[in-house]
Amino acid sequence: MKQRLAEAENQLQQAETLSSRREEEKKEVEVLRRKIEQTDAEIEAIQDEQGSNFESEAELRRLKQLKKNYQTDLENKKKELDSLTKQAKNREKEQAKVDTLRASIAAKESETNAMEERLNQKTRPERVGKRAAAPKRGRPGDHPR
Repeated sequence: MKQRLAEAENQLQQAETLSSRREEEKKEVEVLRRKIEQTDAEIEAIQDEQGSNFESEAELRRLKQLKKNYQTDLENKKKELDSLTKQAKNREKEQAKVDTLRASIAAKESETNAMEERLNQKTRPERVGKRAAAPKRGRPGDHPR
């Protein structure tokens, strides 16, 4: 049972690591969303300019490709975030198991301690009633007459 507890605690520690990774992924998703919005704004600005020249068209193609790359990265991050969320839920279930195991171990230890205490009480010599202590015998002349 203690081995199961140790394994569950190890999984709990991994859950904490996953949680921090999840938070990082969320931040990266937001960063990618902002980059996509900025790229869209740049694309619109170039398209709104009067006239068309080779440089602006090249810049437009570059920005569209950049946006596409950001969107791909965003989708991958979303998938990773979903995976981490699922793992976090599984870890929460593991935490419940850890709590249950800890409670079970504590109950068993309490029960064992109680049994040991009862056994210790049964093996101790019990005095039936209290009697006056008999005088100790010593060497002659040790006690007053």
